[in-house]
Amino acid sequence: DICKLAKKAYDCQQVIKIFVRGNQLLDKSNFEDEPDHPEADPTISLSFLLEEGLLKDRYTFPDVHKRILAVTLAQSLLQLYQGPWIQRDWASKHLFFMYETDKVYNIHQPYLSCFLSSEAGYQSDIRDPKHNYPLILSFGRLLMEMEKGESINITKEINKRPSLYKTLKSHFDEWKKEQLTLHYADAVNGCLKFPQWMREHTLNHPGDSQEAACRKVILEKILYPLELEVRNFPETAFGTRDLDLKKKASLPSADAHAQPVHQSLSQNSSAMGQVLLKETCRITTTSLGRSRTNDSKTSSLSAQGNRARPSSGLSKPSSSLGRHPNTRDARTATTSRPRAAVYPTSGRNSLPSTRLLCAQPDTTSRPPRSPSRGPSRNRLTKPVRHCHPRPSSGKQFAKTFLASLDNFRKDYIHRVKGGPRVKIAVLDTGLNDSDANIRLLKRKIRENSRKGENRGYKDPIREKKNFTQGSDHDDDGHGTHVVGLLLTVAPEADVYVGKISSEKTVTIQDQKISAVTLLSVQALRWALNEVEADIISMSFGLDDDSDWDDEMQKAVTDAYAMKKAVFAAASNYGGNKERTYPAKAETVFCIHATDGNGNESEVDPTPLRNCDNFSTLGVAVPCGFSGDEEVFKTGTSYSTPIAAGIAANIMDLADWLQSEEELTLAQRNKLRSYEGMKGVFRLMAPQQRQDYDYVAPWNLWNGKADERTIWGKIKERL
Repeated sequence: DICKLAKKAYDCQQVIKIFVRGNQLLDKSNFEDEPDHPEADPTISLSFLLEEGLLKDRYTFPDVHKRILAVTLAQSLLQLYQGPWIQRDWASKHLFFMYETDKVYNIHQPYLSCFLSSEAGYQSDIRDPKHNYPLILSFGRLLMEMEKGESINITKEINKRPSLYKTLKSHFDEWKKEQLTLHYADAVNGCLKFPQWMREHTLNHPGDSQEAACRKVILEKILYPLELEVRNFPETAFGTRDLDLKKKASLPSADAHAQPVHQSLSQNSSAMGQVLLKETCRITTTSLGRSRTNDSKTSSLSAQGNRARPSSGLSKPSSSLGRHPNTRDARTATTSRPRAAVYPTSGRNSLPSTRLLCAQPDTTSRPPRSPSRGPSRNRLTKPVRHCHPRPSSGKQFAKTFLASLDNFRKDYIHRVKGGPRVKIAVLDTGLNDSDANIRLLKRKIRENSRKGENRGYKDPIREKKNFTQGSDHDDDGHGTHVVGLLLTVAPEADVYVGKISSEKTVTIQDQKISAVTLLSVQALRWALNEVEADIISMSFGLDDDSDWDDEMQKAVTDAYAMKKAVFAAASNYGGNKERTYPAKAETVFCIHATDGNGNESEVDPTPLRNCDNFSTLGVAVPCGFSGDEEVFKTGTSYSTPIAAGIAANIMDLADWLQSEEELTLAQRNKLRSYEGMKGVFRLMAPQQRQDYDYVAPWNLWNGKADERTIWGKIKERL
C-alpha cells in the first residue's frame, strides 16, 4: 500500500524506494538510514530559479551545467515519450530540485512531477495553429528559457490566436546567429521544425509507427545535437553538482564523482524503446497541488529536507519501440493522487538518470589535453597559471570585487543618453568569438541596450584586425580572456581588437621579437589614427626595452600628445625583474595585480619610489569556463583590462558631467587624458597598500559623501 508507505516515510523523514518490475511494485525502502539532507525542504522549481535570475548568472549557474541539464532532459523526453509518466507539457514549473535554505541539490538531475493515478494521461495547455506536437514545442520553450535565463511568455499571434511557435521562432531568429552555439541551436530548431521532420521521416520510412517515428526524430534532431554539445566536456563536469545560493556558485557535492554514460543512446538506435526499469526506483511524493514559491511552504510525504542520493541510472531499454504492456500498472498501484517524482537508481550497464529517467551524456570520447608551452625569455606578459589559485577565498575576493564594481557602475556612472560610447582598443592575441563567456557577455550587453536608449545596438566588438600573417582566430585564449574582462567591467564601451601575436610567448631565437615589435607599432598606430580609440589596453611587454625601436617610443609619445589613456601590464616576474616595456614608459599606466581585497600578488615587480604604482584586481580573476571547471587567471595581464575598464567608466561620467554643465569642455577633455585620469586614479587609491596604489572606485565613492562632493574632488584634480 503506497499510501501507508508514504505515511511511514513522512513520519521517519525518509525517501520511499520502489522496485518496479513489470506490473509489480516492490518496497525496497530502508527507513533505518540517515536522511541525506534532514534540513532541506523537499523541492524548489526551475521556474523559481528562473524568476530569481539565477540561470542568467554565469557564475551561479554556468553554461556547462545548463548544457548537461538539457541533455538530461532530452534523454527523458526520448525514453518517456508517449509513456504514462509524461502527463503535462514540459514546463519549468513542473521540474523540481531538492532544496534547503542556501543550497539546491544536484542541478544536473531534477525531479519531474506526475500523478500516480490511472486517470492521469497527457493533457496539453498548448493549442498552436502552426505546430501540432505540443509536447515537443513545450520542450523547445524549456530549452530556450534555460538558455535565456528567464521565462518566455506567448507574445505572438497567428490569425488572432496566441502562437507559442511564432513566439519561439521570433526569439530563435534573433538569437541563433550570435547567442546560441551551433549544436544547441540545432536542438531548438529540431523542436520548432518537428512537424516538418516528422513528415519527411514518414515519407522515407512509411513502415514506422507514429510512436517509433517520433522517437527517432527526437533522437536525431533534438537529443543528438545536445550530446554533441557536451561531448568534449571533462569528466569532472558530470556527476553531482550542487548550487550554493549563499556563495552564488555551483559546487561539487561531497560525494560528487564523474558518471559517464556506458553507451550513448545516439550511438545505438536500438536503445530507443520502452521505459523498462530493471533496478530500484525511488518515489518521493509531495502534497497535491503545492509547489514552492517565495513565501509558500512545501510539504512532503517523503521527509522534510530529504534528497535521495544521485544515481547512475536505468538499464538500457529493449529494442522494441512499443510501450511495454505493463508500464501503466506502476501508475495504477494507488487510487490516491499524490504528485510524485520518480527516479531509478544505478544498475549494471546503465545510464545516469535524473529523478525521472534522465540520462547524462558520454564523456569517454573527450580528446586529450594539449601540452602546455614551456617558458621563454621574452614574452607577451605571461599569466601565472592558477587553475586553482591560492585558497578558495582568493576566488571569492575576486568575485566580490567584480560584483562591487558592477554595482558601482550602475549606481554612480551616468551616461549621456544616446551619446557616443568610449572606444577601447585591445592589442593582444586576438579574440575567439565563439567562446561561451564572450557570447554570454555580448548577449547581456544587447539585452541591457534594448532596455535603454540604444535599441538597435548589436555588438560591442566593433572591429577585429589581424596584424599577423596567420589566422585571425585567438588560438591561445589570452586575448579572449582580456576582452572578456573589458566587457565585464565596461559593458557600455565599444571594443576594437588588434591581433599582434598568435601566442603569448615569443623568443629571440626564432626572431619573433622584432616581428612582434613591428606589429605592435602598426597596431598602436591603427588604434590611434583609424580607430581613434580613447583607451588602449596592452597586456604584454618585453623584458628588455632595447628590443623596442624608436618607432614604438614615438607611437607611445604620440598617444600621450593625443590625450589617449594607454594601459600596460607591469610584468609577472615578481622581484626578479623590473617593469617591462611599454609599462615602464612615463606616459603609460603601469598596472600591477592584487587580490580582490587589495593585497599584493606574488607576480608584481618591486614598487618604484616616488612613482605611481597603480594596482587593481589581478589575482584569481574569473575568466569563464573550460568544460566544467571555472577558469581563474592571475597576472598583471588581467589587472590591466580591469583598470582600463574602470577608466572607461570614468570617461562616461566625464561626458555626462560636461553635458550637465558640471564640467567645462576643457575639464572634460583633460579628465579623458593621461594626466586627468591619473589624478582620478590617485583619488581612488588614497593610501598606499604594501607600497602599491590600490585602485578601487569605492575608495572615492564611499557612500559617506554625496555625488556633488565627489565631483568637486574630481574637478580639483583638473
